[in-house]
Amino acid sequence: MDEQRERVYDFPNGFLPQAESMYGWLRHEGFSPNWDSGVRDGEYRYGITLPAGEVPRLRSLQKAYPARWGNHPDVAAALKTGQQQSEQEAEANRQRLGRLSAAQREWIEAIHRETGLYVGQALDLNDQLHELATKHLKLCLIDAGEGLSTEQEAERDAIECWVREICGSVKGIKEAKFLYDPRGSTVAVVFESGTCGIEVSAKERCWASVSRIIERDGAGIQEQIEYEELAGTYGERPDDPVWHEFARTLEGRDGLDSSPRP
Repeated sequence: MDEQRERVYDFPNGFLPQAESMYGWLRHEGFSPNWDSGVRDGEYRYGITLPAGEVPRLRSLQKAYPARWGNHPDVAAALKTGQQQSEQEAEANRQRLGRLSAAQREWIEAIHRETGLYVGQALDLNDQLHELATKHLKLCLIDAGEGLSTEQEAERDAIECWVREICGSVKGIKEAKFLYDPRGSTVAVVFESGTCGIEVSAKERCWASVSRIIERDGAGIQEQIEYEELAGTYGERPDDPVWHEFARTLEGRDGLDSSPRP
């Protein structure tokens, strides 16, 4: 009875020279290869089988000399898993970038360029700093309007301390800078090449203004209703011109003094 055989190589269509070379090396090393070619997974493949008893010796050679004999199946599986994870991460990063405004994407590119962080790491850093910058903007809006309470001043100081701590842990960032003018970015990062503000989208700027008014006047106000109506239509377009127009309307309606802080 013939010994059971195991397919040890399966070259894709177009790789016949490589398959023939491997077949020759197997014979040279004393193995007993057979061809097992045919259509698999919808494409023609050049398979090579060995008697089951010879497979352990081939696996040993693959571990010792992968450049000649190819990767051991365990290594190949690990590489495939790593490739799949990399592809999934790349797709997730593309989706995360797609949710950002053009200015925010430029900010991510600046982080990547100035610090050498990978895109995923730059996005993670942005998530941390962006959340803090949004909170800082809201406090600056309050400060430019009715002024900050003692508790709010302490919150702003804590945010600034946290931002400095995060920036200090990233190579390539010299320092954090705080501008206090709610008409623009209130938190910036100083790179070797210059200063770059942490961009807050027009939609987020509107919410900072609306939430400030809610805290002062209570929920259910007209500004909240208008914001929610716009979010239902333009929520996926955070820098649509309608958000910029609404931000100007809110500023004028609330009588906000947004002159630069001395």
